Amino acid sequence: MVRVLRLTGIAVLLYVTMRVEGQSQILYLSPVQVKSVSGVLQDEEGTPLRDATVEEFTSNWKKVLRTTATNSDGEFLFTTVKARKIYWLQVSPTGFNPLRMQLKLDRERGKSLKLKLKSIAQRAAERDAMLAAEPNRIVFAKPKMDCREQTEFLSGDYDIVRRMRDLPEAIQRLYMMRDGSRSAIADPGEWFEVGDDLSDLKTPRRRLRFAGVAKDRAFVYYEHGGFALTHEIDLLRLSSSGNAAGVWRGYAGLADDLVSLQNNLSICVNDCSDRSTARCPQWTTGVSV
Repeated sequence: MVRVLRLTGIAVLLYVTMRVEGQSQILYLSPVQVKSVSGVLQDEEGTPLRDATVEEFTSNWKKVLRTTATNSDGEFLFTTVKARKIYWLQVSPTGFNPLRMQLKLDRERGKSLKLKLKSIAQRAAERDAMLAAEPNRIVFAKPKMDCREQTEFLSGDYDIVRRMRDLPEAIQRLYMMRDGSRSAIADPGEWFEVGDDLSDLKTPRRRLRFAGVAKDRAFVYYEHGGFALTHEIDLLRLSSSGNAAGVWRGYAGLADDLVSLQNNLSICVNDCSDRSTARCPQWTTGVSV
């Protein structure tokens, strides 16, 4: 999982990678060039985080070399070690995930380090809000559907649909946000969250390109925002009782109409095991507005 951490005083956006180690979730910051082995810790409101433990580790994160704590202004400082240019630090304010970082010392070009952190409670609330804006989980019957089957599925006589509300109600229900407030897929031309830095947790993170409905089947082809924008397709089976069920979900490349979508899924029919961009250049993603 990747999140963006804003560093004031450095005037850049750096990526924080999360991974679970033991029972605690440790965050990792991209390398930072600094003018001293020091910094300021604040919460998102700018309140100093006092008495936070700050530790210097070996490069493999196995051994603690030195330990200090932030003062009443949230400041910490380690003296530099002669001839050493790189330092590995972990900051651990109470109520926050531990954050690890690699600091590269450059007294001339380095910046002052000022971190504004989100508490564990804030991250949990945001995660819950993000999940509420997601559609309910669709179970797909064929996670590894053969690409020949995919192209055959799309060879039906489809009525093309370009608005979510024009799809059968059973399909609309599949893609409602979990809180039931609206569709989790925006219509073409509507705003959706393209990137990973979510400005509004109620904004859909998917946008419809087009869909198709036939007698016993349907597909929904859409853009999916996130760390990388992707173009995905869901194949659905429609029952005589009016229900819709997932068959397969996968990447479909960029397509403007059903013919190009069919071509995207069929171009690698002779090598179903490797839909790489080298063999299939249409699988590269791009922002479509």
